[in-house]
Amino acid sequence: MPYLKTEVKCGPYIFTYKGFALRYLKKNPRGPNLKVTSEAQKLRNQYYARRRKIWLIATNFSKGDLWITLTYKKNKRPADMVGAKKDRTKFIRKIRDNCKKNNIAFIYMGMTEVGVRGGVHHHFIMSSRIDENNIFQSWKNYGFVKVGAIGDISEISFDESDEDAEQAQDDVIKLAKYFVKGDSDKSEKDYTQSKYLKQPKIHKKIIKAERWAGIPKPKKGYAIQSVYDGFHDFSGFPYQEYVMVRRC
Repeated sequence: MPYLKTEVKCGPYIFTYKGFALRYLKKNPRGPNLKVTSEAQKLRNQYYARRRKIWLIATNFSKGDLWITLTYKKNKRPADMVGAKKDRTKFIRKIRDNCKKNNIAFIYMGMTEVGVRGGVHHHFIMSSRIDENNIFQSWKNYGFVKVGAIGDISEISFDESDEDAEQAQDDVIKLAKYFVKGDSDKSEKDYTQSKYLKQPKIHKKIIKAERWAGIPKPKKGYAIQSVYDGFHDFSGFPYQEYVMVRRC
């Protein structure tokens, strides 16, 4: 049975996915969804939404851009996600107004997380053109700011227990995966992003072959950063994905 190969060009990265997707391989049109979304389907939808965000981060940000964490003073902490989103909106508006005055494109992606014990914080990835003082001034009434450059762990201050964040900081893709996952799968999350982000370029192709090479070969000028070759978590069919990065 032929398989579907999907390539996603994201700036210097190319994400490649190979698997057996029957809805692309059959000529018959797909019927309407007749059942209410199941828990399994919700997880599937979440998986693809997170993957899309990783593509956007890889397309729009690179080493040297800013990784920002905003936390609260105890007396300023919102009670829930609704309050946290209001604070986030005010923070974004202040940054945007300052960027507009200085004719700077405001490029960002943000994630707000409310933990199972009620702890609240915000993560942002922003263009390195954003003035760091602008960031501190825009959040000073709420609490604390940590700012560092992607690719330079030494500039970032993490909690001692936050090993995942520390390890992720040195690489765009690892940071993107940490960004979409957060501190816990059980926490409540909400995402936001600037308008007019560059979009990844997606190319799908049906390959008339029964299987693919277990060890993929990189395109000319690229190196393979990571590979998974096994079975898809949702379909159970053989599946492969890998990431290539353009050589400097």
